[in-house]
Amino acid sequence: MMTERDTLHVEGSEFVTRDGRRVRFRGLALSGLEWKQGSRILETLDAALGDWNANCIRLPVRDDFWFGKDPTTSEDGGEGYRAVVDEAVAKCSDAGAYLVLDLHRFKAPTPEHAEFWRDAAVRYAGNPAVIFDLFNEAHSITWDVWLNGGDIPADIKKDGVVAENDFARDVVHTIGHQALIDTVREAGAGNIVIVGGLDWAYDLSGIAQGFVPDDRGGNGIAYASHIYPWKSDFEGKVLCMKDRAPIFVGEVGCEKKPLPFELPENYKDPYVWGPMILEFMEKHRLNWTAWSFHPVAAPRVISDYDCTPTPFWGAFVKAALSGVSFKAP
Repeated sequence: MMTERDTLHVEGSEFVTRDGRRVRFRGLALSGLEWKQGSRILETLDAALGDWNANCIRLPVRDDFWFGKDPTTSEDGGEGYRAVVDEAVAKCSDAGAYLVLDLHRFKAPTPEHAEFWRDAAVRYAGNPAVIFDLFNEAHSITWDVWLNGGDIPADIKKDGVVAENDFARDVVHTIGHQALIDTVREAGAGNIVIVGGLDWAYDLSGIAQGFVPDDRGGNGIAYASHIYPWKSDFEGKVLCMKDRAPIFVGEVGCEKKPLPFELPENYKDPYVWGPMILEFMEKHRLNWTAWSFHPVAAPRVISDYDCTPTPFWGAFVKAALSGVSFKAP
C-alpha cells in the first residue's frame, strides 16, 4: 500500500516524494473509458501493473460519462463509471503506482470541464496515488486564450480528424487552463496537476515564453506533451521546458502503415521510430505513458486482450518498462 511519504510534489524538473526520493513515470495509457464504461479496463490494468511493470497509468475519462449525462452511463447517473475509476485508483495505489486521471477532451476547456474537476478533485483530494491531467489536447487557440480563456472561432470540419473530436468543433468560448487549476485548488486538492500545451498537447513553447499558469499553492505543475511520428522540432516544442518543470509525455506511439489518414513525408518506419523515441525520452529523463494499451486504439501497444505486444511498438515499450535501454537503429 502507498504511505503518506509517497505523496509527490514538484521540485524543479522532478517528481519528488516527501522523503526526498525522485520518481520518474514510465507506464501505459489505458484507453477505453473515454468511449464507454470500459468493461475490460480493469482486466488490462492488472496486466499493465503486473507483467508489463508500469509504475504509472494514464486513464482517460469523460465528464459526461462521469455525471451520467451520456446514454451509456445515464441509467445509474454515472455511479458505475465512477466506481470503475475508483477501482483503478485503488489497484494503482495497492501496486505502488500512480494514476494520472486524464479529462479526455479536445480544443479548449469549458465550464462543464471545471464542473468535472470540482467533483473529481474533492473525490481524490490528497490521495497520493492520483495526479490530475486537466485537459487532454488543446488546439486552434492562442496562448493567451489557452491560459486565460476567451472567445474562439468554431472549427471548420477537416478531413482526417478523428470522430471523437466532432463535439469540440462548436466551442466558441473557453475558460482557459488557469481556471481548471483554480477549480482544483478551490476544491481543497493539492494533488499535482498536469497541463498540456497547444498543437494537440505537443507544443510547450508558449509556456517557456511566459504563459505560465499559477499553481495556487498546490504540490506543483507538470506539463504534458503528446509525441507522434508526424511531430517535429522536439528541441523547440518539448525540451524548451525540460529544466523548468517535469515533462509528462502522456501519449507517445507509432503505428504500422497504413493509418486512416494521410501521414506526412517525415513519418519514419515504426521499427526505427519506436526505439528512437524511447531513447530520446530516456536521455532527457522525460516521464511517459505509451499510447495505447488497447487492441483497437491506435497506435496500439497490444494486439489483443491477452495483452500480446504489437511488434512495431508494444514489444519496444514492454522491453523499456523491463529496464532495457534503447539506441535508435
